[in-house]
Amino acid sequence: MPWTCLPDPQLRETAMKLADIARGAYSRSPSWLRRSAGQVLSLAPASMLMGRQYREWQSIIARTERDPDYAAEFQARRLRTLLARCAARADFYRPQLPAATVISAAPRDDLLRILADLPVLEKETVRAHGAAMMCVPPADADPVSTSGSSGEPLSFYLDRDRSVREWAFVTHIWSRAGFGPRSIRGVLRGVQLPQLGDVPWDWDPALRELRFSPFHLTEDVMDAYLALADRYRVDAIHGYPSSIEVFAGHALRRGWPRREAIRCVLPISEPIFDHQRELVATVFPNARTMPFYGLSEKSMIAGEVPGAPGSYAFEPAYGLAELVAEDGRAIVTPGETGRVVGTGFISAAMPLLRYDSGDLAELEEAPSPRNGYRLRIRRIASHRSQEILLGRQGEPIGMAAINIHSPAYSAIRVFQFMQDSPGTAVLKIAPVAGAPQERIEAFVAEISRKLRDALTLDVEYTDDFTSNSRGKRPYIDQRIPEAQLRPVAAPTDRPERSERD
Repeated sequence: MPWTCLPDPQLRETAMKLADIARGAYSRSPSWLRRSAGQVLSLAPASMLMGRQYREWQSIIARTERDPDYAAEFQARRLRTLLARCAARADFYRPQLPAATVISAAPRDDLLRILADLPVLEKETVRAHGAAMMCVPPADADPVSTSGSSGEPLSFYLDRDRSVREWAFVTHIWSRAGFGPRSIRGVLRGVQLPQLGDVPWDWDPALRELRFSPFHLTEDVMDAYLALADRYRVDAIHGYPSSIEVFAGHALRRGWPRREAIRCVLPISEPIFDHQRELVATVFPNARTMPFYGLSEKSMIAGEVPGAPGSYAFEPAYGLAELVAEDGRAIVTPGETGRVVGTGFISAAMPLLRYDSGDLAELEEAPSPRNGYRLRIRRIASHRSQEILLGRQGEPIGMAAINIHSPAYSAIRVFQFMQDSPGTAVLKIAPVAGAPQERIEAFVAEISRKLRDALTLDVEYTDDFTSNSRGKRPYIDQRIPEAQLRPVAAPTDRPERSERD
């Protein structure tokens, strides 16, 4: 009997959740498994492949766009459920919140006041009290680690079935640029490849992704990438702006005949500069560019407003986004700058209420019925600049490609690269006190595996890191002259923020 025909609603719900977990696990599975299963999965219709929950969330997102009352009601319902869950299950939040029974009966305005009374959640607080924020046993969630805003590790937990919900929002945003269920992406980001040293690319037929290594952007390898993009009929380019820039410049120099077949360019994980937008528009004249702003912590997501480069509108069904002044007050005056803060709804294993992204932005329009309760911001000052290392042949390696999302971070307090000549770099490390040497070595090994033969790393254990006037450390202390760091000559303007991995 198909799971959709199960008579018990609880059994159907459990089956749906298990299917969604399996879909998320597929995307994180080894390449050999994806290749063997992907050929079969690729034959299924896209709507069936993603499942019922994906279709339901697509419908919810579309309705929030056309019905402001529904957007407000849905957001209030999700916030009510999340706050009540935290009050009942999370030791960290319980003293800060009314009783779960009170929250469950609260109208929307009261819920917003309850949330606004909570302090903004800093990353340091999550590091110190993350275990007390859990609403499920750790064994029932996925552990995630990210490097945070300055190379300091941050660990948290996410729902195992969140990938389908996340993908519904991502594809909805991308659809504004022409992305569809049958689009084939050429992917230039830090994905796992089975034979990275010998074959720096891989094809995933189920996800319709042609994956290119961003560590091997030399001319001969990019010639092979162009040929592969022809062979697989790629019509979308997805990846780090620094890598897309190099790829686009190479396609232009080679006179790649498929340039006009590219329908959309989907930048992620790094700010996108004006000169990169101009290059993409030149190289791919029929493509629309659609970045989005998001966080690994799944606290909020915003797509760029079509026709308004650098302006982002947050999705109210994904989470509740705020712009907060340094003194804690809500920013309501357009043109004023504040911290980007969010409370996410799509993962509730370890809720992060009023989580500080570390980014600053200018208010363009406060959420209201007129805009469907979509906070709109611009001039995002990202916590992560578009930093690069130069490989042996002068190939740029974006910092987002090196960033590690694994337990290896748990042994490292701070790390930073220092480079003064192409092909070599110093990896500075400050380990966590008492961390076993084998865990520190695992961290170094993972970075070395990603870089492979692109450059030689020397490891230095130190507490001496370069920082700016605000105390923030860049990932890369880059000492190579700036003129050498730009593979394509083009004017530079202020950066804009897109999704963080």
